[in-house]
Amino acid sequence: MQHLARLMTHRMVAWITVVTVLAIAGASTYLAMKVEQDDDLLAFLPAGDPDVKHFHELNRRFGGIDVALVGIDAGKGKSVFAPDFLRRLKAATAELVDTRGLDGVVTLDNVTDFVADKERGGIITGPLVGDVPKDSVGLKALRKKVMARDHVVGTFVSRDGRATLLYCFLAHGGNPRRVAKSIRQVVDKHFPTHQRYWGGNPFISAYIFDTTQRDMRRLTPWAVLAMVIVMMIAFRDLLGTCLALLSTSFGIVIAIGLMRLFGEPINLVLSSMPVILFAVGSAYGIHILAHYYVWVRRRAADDPKEDEGQR
Repeated sequence: MQHLARLMTHRMVAWITVVTVLAIAGASTYLAMKVEQDDDLLAFLPAGDPDVKHFHELNRRFGGIDVALVGIDAGKGKSVFAPDFLRRLKAATAELVDTRGLDGVVTLDNVTDFVADKERGGIITGPLVGDVPKDSVGLKALRKKVMARDHVVGTFVSRDGRATLLYCFLAHGGNPRRVAKSIRQVVDKHFPTHQRYWGGNPFISAYIFDTTQRDMRRLTPWAVLAMVIVMMIAFRDLLGTCLALLSTSFGIVIAIGLMRLFGEPINLVLSSMPVILFAVGSAYGIHILAHYYVWVRRRAADDPKEDEGQR
């Protein structure tokens, strides 16, 4: 250990160490800025677990959690069967169908109707709404037709005809947060003044991720400030405090940079990792500095002139 200490305190070796650490930290910072984000709520579950594999296989084949739900309220005293609302819904449905990352979209506009064929037997299928009626008689007939369908009422339209629900099915392997943002943009574009409600896994994932990131950005400066105050009180030395914070910061960016290097994304659980690493990793630097300052004080007490000459 003494030989290692003498080696590390050699001027040339010390400068080589400093330059190497700075180079690694710089490269890690570049990689950390490119680390991918995984917004899947289940990304932190063990991929090799048989139950997790079975669950993902079922979801890939039949869907289940990758459904974004959008509720739209026509407003008090209004109806989703109003011509303007139906035209907006038709335009929004057409745009959502072409949205990248969606495997399918089912709304009141394109839901399939099933009618018994009384002449030939069997079932006749076709669009439930079709073209928007132009007169009040046609609108009343459309409302009566829709409200008579048990598979539609309570699923695509409320029983009072005031609200409707849109089902957006994500393609397997898509980015929930990115697709949820695209759905929001389309719905906000066509229904800017209506009350809108968001549900389903994509919106939940986006909300949790955005909220976590916002909390981290808000709490991190306070955590750093608290650590600086504690170290300044303990060491009473700005240089030592900066060294402890700098070494911890290097550890954080190197850890995130290695995640990018090995292709590991940051998920909802790992998004809090920087603050945890900062709180835990700073302890080692504080212990080393504390021992260093104790050694300096003892040496100054033993030989005040030598210490004064070094300063």
